[in-house]
This record gives sequence, C-alpha cells and structure tokens, in this order.
Amino acid sequence: MKAAAKISLWIFGALVIAALLSGTVAWDGSVYTTIRLELRDDETDRPIEGAFIFAGQQALESFQAIRPEVKEAYLSAAPYVGRTNQQGLAQVSFSSRAGGGTIFFWRTGSYHIEEDLIIQSDSYDEIHVLAQNLLGQKTFPIRKREHSTSIYMKKKKTEPNKAVEPTPVAVTPDAKASAAPPTSAAHL
Repeated sequence: MKAAAKISLWIFGALVIAALLSGTVAWDGSVYTTIRLELRDDETDRPIEGAFIFAGQQALESFQAIRPEVKEAYLSAAPYVGRTNQQGLAQVSFSSRAGGGTIFFWRTGSYHIEEDLIIQSDSYDEIHVLAQNLLGQKTFPIRKREHSTSIYMKKKKTEPNKAVEPTPVAVTPDAKASAAPPTSAAHL
C-alpha cells in the first residue's frame, strides 16, 4: 500500500508541475474601470453640484451640438457620462485596454487609461484633461480598477457690462418755453 501511495503522490506532483508550466495563457482585451471624481470650488472649497462629466475623445464636440431642451435626455442616453451630486461627487466608468497572463483562473497583467475627461459647469471654466494626468500614471495593475481624485474648478470670469449707460444731464427750464398744447405728441 505504501508503494501505491508513493506512486499516487508522484503522479499528483507531476500533474501539478505540468499544470503550472503549461497553465499560463497570454490574453489581451479590456477591463472595466471606474474613476470617482470630487469637484470643488477653487476659492471656497465648496462642492460643485450639477457639473457634467464626459469621457472619450468625441464627448465635447457632441455635447456642444445639443439644444438645451434635449440635454437631459442626451445625458441619460450617452455612454461614459457622470454628473456631480450635492456633495460634488460623480463616478465615470469605462472600458480600458488591457493584457497579461492567466494562471489557473488567476488573471495577471495591466491596463491603460487613455480617456479624455471633459468637465462642464455653467459657472466654472471648462476642464479638458487626460484621465492619466489626473491619476498620475497611465498603466495600472489589473487588480486596481477603482480610482478617486479631487478637482478644483475656477469660476468663470465675469465680463463687465459694456452697454452704453445714459449720461445724466441737468435740465433747466427755459424761461421763454411754454407748455406743449394738449394735442401735440410731446404732451402724450
């Protein structure tokens, strides 16, 4: 019985070694990743509510072409869109290019974040930035799929009113002037 146990142990060991040597499979594809953004006012440090966040290279052009009355419908249907809540928080999720190896159902490797982020709010300057610049790197290990960062936005500068203001003038009645007749346009 001891000989049979030794043979079984050797066979099991050989199978484990063979599986380890041949179990590595290269793969490429994509992974789903999420960036949690916190938007704050640059001067007051208050959260910015209602800012629109787009990911992708065509987001800015497509958003500018939309009429205001259909903006909400577009945003609910558009991919890769986020909008900040009362605390200035939003999540943007998208698929990123990835690759690596697999050993016994254990996936290893890395992925690359290459998305453009466009952040728009009525009262603040628009921000157009690469997500990798916000996060400080482009490549991440496959196991780290959630990220978070804070962004401070500057208020739009208000232009002074350049409309022509009427100049006040002092009017003195002319001693020789008489009141307009009741049928004239000046009287009405």
